[in-house]
Amino acid sequence: MKRVLAFLLAVCLAAPAVWAAEDGPAEAGSGSPAPEVLAGQLQSLGLFLGNGTGDFDLDRAPTRAEAVVMLVRALGKEEEAKTLPTGHPFTDVPEWADGYVSYAYAHGLTKGASETWLNARGDAGAAMYLTFMLRALGYSDQADGQFTWDAPWVLAIDCGILPEGVDCALFTRADAVTVTAAALFAPLRGTETTLAGRLAEEGVFTDEQFSAAFPADPFAGIPQMDEAAALHQDMVADYIFKEEIEFPRILESPLCTVILGIYSTPHGGNHTVELLYPDGTALRLETPRTSYMVHTTISPDEMALSADGKILTYSYLFEERLTSSAQNPDDPEALVFHEAGQYLYTADLTTGKNTLEIVPIPYDIVLERTLQLERFTPVQILESADATILLGTKSYGSGEEDFFLYLVYKPGRTVQEGLRKELPLPATYNYGTGRAPDSLELSADGATLTYVYRFDDQLLVNSAQGPSWGVFHEAGTYTYTVDLASGAVTETISSPAYDEAVAELQNSPGYRSRQTYETDQCTIFVFDRGGFMNAPLGMTELIYKPGSAKGVGTVIVLPYPKPGTLWTCTPADTRELSEDKRTFTYTYYFDEPFILGPPVVDEPIVCHEAGTYTYTTDLMTGQTTETITPPSYDGAMASLVKNPVYTVEQQLEGPACTAVLRWKDANFVEPVKDYELYLAYRADSPLAGTVRQRMILPSTSTVRSYSTVPTDRAPDSLGFSDDGAALVYTYHFDEALSDGDTMLHDAGTYTYTVDLATGETAVVLTKD
Repeated sequence: MKRVLAFLLAVCLAAPAVWAAEDGPAEAGSGSPAPEVLAGQLQSLGLFLGNGTGDFDLDRAPTRAEAVVMLVRALGKEEEAKTLPTGHPFTDVPEWADGYVSYAYAHGLTKGASETWLNARGDAGAAMYLTFMLRALGYSDQADGQFTWDAPWVLAIDCGILPEGVDCALFTRADAVTVTAAALFAPLRGTETTLAGRLAEEGVFTDEQFSAAFPADPFAGIPQMDEAAALHQDMVADYIFKEEIEFPRILESPLCTVILGIYSTPHGGNHTVELLYPDGTALRLETPRTSYMVHTTISPDEMALSADGKILTYSYLFEERLTSSAQNPDDPEALVFHEAGQYLYTADLTTGKNTLEIVPIPYDIVLERTLQLERFTPVQILESADATILLGTKSYGSGEEDFFLYLVYKPGRTVQEGLRKELPLPATYNYGTGRAPDSLELSADGATLTYVYRFDDQLLVNSAQGPSWGVFHEAGTYTYTVDLASGAVTETISSPAYDEAVAELQNSPGYRSRQTYETDQCTIFVFDRGGFMNAPLGMTELIYKPGSAKGVGTVIVLPYPKPGTLWTCTPADTRELSEDKRTFTYTYYFDEPFILGPPVVDEPIVCHEAGTYTYTTDLMTGQTTETITPPSYDGAMASLVKNPVYTVEQQLEGPACTAVLRWKDANFVEPVKDYELYLAYRADSPLAGTVRQRMILPSTSTVRSYSTVPTDRAPDSLGFSDDGAALVYTYHFDEALSDGDTMLHDAGTYTYTVDLATGETAVVLTKD
């Protein structure tokens, strides 16, 4: 209940907020004349013409060129200015303002931003416009004048041309209209004649026309702006100008000015909330990150001041979680930009301290907001215990429809209530999805959503305009499976070329799978295939998927060293797929080199050297690099303990070596464990050159494969001697075991003692 109240409280608090210049011009204050009315009155006198389409554009700032035109009109010199040829050095003046600027430049009324640039399309602020109107009244801002161009406030108030309600911070054409109308009733410097009177004398309009337009002084009884308020607004305007804040909006409190604006960046507008204090101190408040390149790309949904003006509350609503991983927002390694929910900020304007509370948005509100998305039309709605599933389209002006599929999570489920999750769809045009799924259905228990797209042909990016830039979709079937409890999505792409390559491999003679790895580019198959004398031939193949760089159905057989003959290869000692699934690494370790010679072959062939063979495959390109490192303790240990075929049962550390007891499931006539015992010697061992040594174990089973008879159980005891000079292990047998004419072991206890200085093993049989 608390979270719902918090959400509703934010909406209610925000209601009283009034932004300056947000919804067009407002009346200057209680009893003040409306700018729209004043604009019409000035238009009837030929002093304000609007934009030529009947719109006065009162809610935007006047340009510097427009301000010059208003000054010339206020001086009664419009007709003269219209006839003037170009008489100024500025290169940016529009044709319609050329004569006015020429007149103003010739009479020293404007100097421009530089010798050749007026900045004609730049904004004219309150200080500039008041300066122009004071000049029209006969006042000077020269060195011996009555005011300065950057501080016209006091004189403007004394002259009565700065009525209360003019916004000097966000000065608009509505404010310019108010100042101009007020100036008509102000006396010229040193006279009792008003500006309107002089314009009548100049023949700009008649007294009767003026009386008809203004039957009475619209500012009678309207107080002038307070000087302190004018100075404060000037400070705000100066800050906005210097910081280059675009589209500013202002909220005033007794303590400071709240400025909501946009900073232009190469990647878009960065929306900010700032506090500007009377002493000029500025503080930028925290806002949520909404983009990878730009921090905040949206304005607050709600903003409000407390009744006493000391607390500012602003909020943002996010139906979806946003992370740096657009394809997988739930990736634990991704940077979280914002969570789903309402980000409710509360700023103490006295101290500047800001606090954030993230409040879940109720399910019904998110559902309603989703159904009311701009241009969104629901096509199909499914209900599960976890979420509402919405399939719909967004229509664009071009007539194209883009399909979207959303989940909106319900209360009391594993996923946060109100979270909206957009599900992936394959692109069918211009990175959009122009048709509905071929099938969309819930499982019988409502726990799984499955949807399918089928494509007969591959669709390439820009295929009609030249070389392909990529693939929108492959030929085949795209199947998406959504676990609704967690929101996890699994995509599988079934393509004829891929399926045929996989089937060909798995149906090949002697194929037996060891392990399979899946990546976006390919499937990695690690398998055995019957080799010489039916010995297992350990192999690895890559079969590339739809959309891969190598092309769907491409098969690459990974290289391997020849361990003992030209026809067989044992499985790799280690295999590892990198975390980003772009690289596959596998290794082989050999204690000794192997050279194949006569009588098998005429010329000696080096099958492999001693050491570690490391193969690194770039899965994007299918290229594999081979490196060979000499035998080492670390390489030997990696081959012993990281080999996925083996299970390490015991590992003992001695003074100068490590004992590793491991076993594998042997592929004999029937399943049986096959134990191995190794010593790996460290660099400080007398046998460091040996590096790895396999110990003698007795055969304990009659199950065999050709000449191999396994040891199917661990030693009864295994350990180093007290002085660390030997490894000792024992096997006890109650009965003798033979395999036909071959004695495998006798009854009694076999004690094996390995001299760690020489590597020699002594075997003693003690009979009961």
